[in-house]
Amino acid sequence: MLKVLIIDDEPIVREGIKTIIDWENYGFSICGDASNGLDGLEKIYELLPDLVIVDIKMPVIDGFQMVEELCRRKVHVKVIILTGYSHFEYAKKAMNLGIKSYLLKPIEQEELITEIIKVYDEITSERREKSYISKSVPLTKEKVLENISYGNESLESVGEFNDFYRFDFPWNSYQIVLLKHDECEELRKLPVKNVRDIAREYIEMNNLGYVFKIEKYCGILLKNPAPESKFTIFEDIMKDIGSSLGGECFLATGNKVTEFDDIMLSFQSALQMMDKKSINVIGNVLTYIHKNLDKDIKMETLSRIFCYNSAYLGKMFKDHTGEYFNTYLDRVKMEKAMQLLKAGDKVYEAAEKVGYSNLNYFYCKFKKHIGLPPGSVKRAPS
Repeated sequence: MLKVLIIDDEPIVREGIKTIIDWENYGFSICGDASNGLDGLEKIYELLPDLVIVDIKMPVIDGFQMVEELCRRKVHVKVIILTGYSHFEYAKKAMNLGIKSYLLKPIEQEELITEIIKVYDEITSERREKSYISKSVPLTKEKVLENISYGNESLESVGEFNDFYRFDFPWNSYQIVLLKHDECEELRKLPVKNVRDIAREYIEMNNLGYVFKIEKYCGILLKNPAPESKFTIFEDIMKDIGSSLGGECFLATGNKVTEFDDIMLSFQSALQMMDKKSINVIGNVLTYIHKNLDKDIKMETLSRIFCYNSAYLGKMFKDHTGEYFNTYLDRVKMEKAMQLLKAGDKVYEAAEKVGYSNLNYFYCKFKKHIGLPPGSVKRAPS
């Protein structure tokens, strides 16, 4: 049976979907439900459904935001979107997210049956194709480990690789660790060994697990991980990376799990920990910007202060704020200048306090962002 998760903020809708058809007749079973997108994400990570039926309009995070997060996390699950509105923009956004099924409320029994039959055929066809490919084209060792982390390999399917790659699954427990290295500008083009080479010397040479590439990280699948008090090997790995490659190295550990099929959950928790560390870095960058608006701040300056590659810091800034660095900086400087002018500062004084020595340049920037020349701003009555 394929598993179905229902996500809708209306209890009557959730119950209606459960009872409108005999799910088992079509090869599905209901594995759970959720009342908003955030709860839905947690249930997806926990229950690993094959199909998610989700409403667009929901509290906390909506259906589209939830699907975008699944795409970002590379969680492979079929989605049927529900909505009470037949807006073209909704359908267009659904297609952009790779969602092929889109149902209008109230749900018609025949339409739902048509969609789930289509989903069932897609899933079974994809699984047959995957099985054929796995037998005809041997996967690389790193690709197998990546698939395990995404939950795309079962203990049974990995069995055929045990001899070929000398895997020794199953283990008593498993844990994913992620390493992220932000290299120094000076060392970027030097022919030095990479992070995975260094990690393998400590992990695989000591039979502690396997090292592989996953997304932008060095992934480590630990075998029967020791208590945290005995986790000192990672201090040695990070010291070695620092002395060999320079730059900054970050580590995030996922939850320890005892079932092979739960390795994906360990990977997801490690990703969440890594995200929190990135958020802390950007928080420090934003604090610096707001305390130094009177200076000519550049991304290259920030990269030196916070010991990050400037291109990577810029990308991380955009990911977390939704704005490019220069766009954000211009906006907050002009908003600060507006406050100063309303408080009674002269134009040249406000310009200096937000880091502009060229009055003509300040004038152009201010008018572009605020919509009126700085000289026309009236002092607010006290």
